[in-house]
Amino acid sequence: MHAPTNGNLFDNVEPHLHLPPQARAALWSACELVLARPDDFADAVAWLDSEYSEAAMRERVLRDSRTIYRRQLRAVQQGVDPCDTFPRHKALRQGRPREELVRDTIQTALSRGWRIEGDKVATRNSGNEKNLVDAGNVEMVWRWLDERCQQHIRQIKAEYRKEDNDTCKQAKHRGWRLGRAVQDAMEVDLTAGKEERIHARRVVLLACLLAYPHGLPLPGEFCSWEWENEGHLFLALHGGHFVPGRQSVLFDLGDPQGRESAPGILNVGDFDGFVGLVGRAATLLGVQEAPPTLAEGGNGEPKATYTVAASVPDEAQTPPDGEWSCPMTLKEMATRLGVATCDKARPALNRYGLRNAGSRQSWEVRVDTMPANVRYKFET
Repeated sequence: MHAPTNGNLFDNVEPHLHLPPQARAALWSACELVLARPDDFADAVAWLDSEYSEAAMRERVLRDSRTIYRRQLRAVQQGVDPCDTFPRHKALRQGRPREELVRDTIQTALSRGWRIEGDKVATRNSGNEKNLVDAGNVEMVWRWLDERCQQHIRQIKAEYRKEDNDTCKQAKHRGWRLGRAVQDAMEVDLTAGKEERIHARRVVLLACLLAYPHGLPLPGEFCSWEWENEGHLFLALHGGHFVPGRQSVLFDLGDPQGRESAPGILNVGDFDGFVGLVGRAATLLGVQEAPPTLAEGGNGEPKATYTVAASVPDEAQTPPDGEWSCPMTLKEMATRLGVATCDKARPALNRYGLRNAGSRQSWEVRVDTMPANVRYKFET
C-alpha cells in the first residue's frame, strides 16, 4: 500500500537524501499526480516495462555496440594512406603497378617522419634526413604497416567483446535502465504536438519513481521496486549483502557522513534540466501549483501545496494554450537567445515549448514557461 498523500511526501526520507526545495516541490507535484490518477499512467507503465526491460536494453546497447564495431573495422579497411594494408592490397589486386605503390609509400614515409632504425620502422622528426625509406627497404615498411593493422583489429575485437560482456551485466541493473529512461526522456523533451501528453505522462511517472519514498499503486517491474535499499553499499564492497532500492537511482549514497546532497552529485546528470521538464509535464497534465507557504514543516523546510485536477480521458482534456511569442524564424530566436546556430537554440526552445506557426520558416515559442531573464527577449 502506498502512503497517504496528506502532509509532506518526503518526510520519512533520510536527512541526507533531502532535495533542494525547488526540486522537492517539482517532484512532489509529479508524485501527487500519479497517486491521484494512477489509471492515467497505464500506458506510461507499459512503455517503461517494455522499452527498458533487461532484454530490450541489452539488445539496444548491443546493437549500438555492433554499429560502432563495424564502423571501426570499416575505417581500418579504408585506411588513411594509400600504402596502408587494405588499400595497398586492394590496389595490387586491381592491377596497379608495384612501382607506384613504392613511390606512394616513400612519399608517405617522408611526410610522416618514418625512418628505418635497424630492422624496425621508427617515427622520427621529418627534418631528419638519415635512414630514409627508399625502394630498397620499402618491404620492411609494408610489414610494419601490416603488423600495426593486425594489432589494431585485435584491439577493436577485444574492446567489442569486453563491451558486450559489460553490457550484459549492466542491463541486469534496474537503476541503470531507469537512468537511461530519464536521459532519453530529457532528450525528447516536451514538444507541442499529438505526442506531447503521452511523453508528459512518461516524464511524470519517471519523476515519481525517482522521488516517492513509498510503494506505488501501479504494476510492473519498476513500479513494484521497493524504495529502500537492502543491506549497505560499503558492506557490498567486502562481500556483504546489498540490493539497491529506487532511491539509489537519484541519490548519491556514497557519502558516509550523511551530508545533504546537492544537484551536482545526483545521479541523473542534468538535474536542473530534469526538474524543469517534470514541472512543465505536471502542469500540462493538470497539476495546479499554489504558491508555497512560508510555514516550515517538521524537518525545518518550507512546504508547498498542490491541487490535482480531476481525472478525465485524454480526449476530453485540452492542453493549456499558454502565452506564445509572435511568429519568427528559428534564426531570429537563436539571435534573441544569444546562441550561434539554430541547432544550438532548438534544445532550449523545445524545453519551453516550440511549435510551428503555419509555415516551414515561421515558429512560435511558449513564453509563460520561461524565466523572466529570458522571457523579456521574446516580448519585445
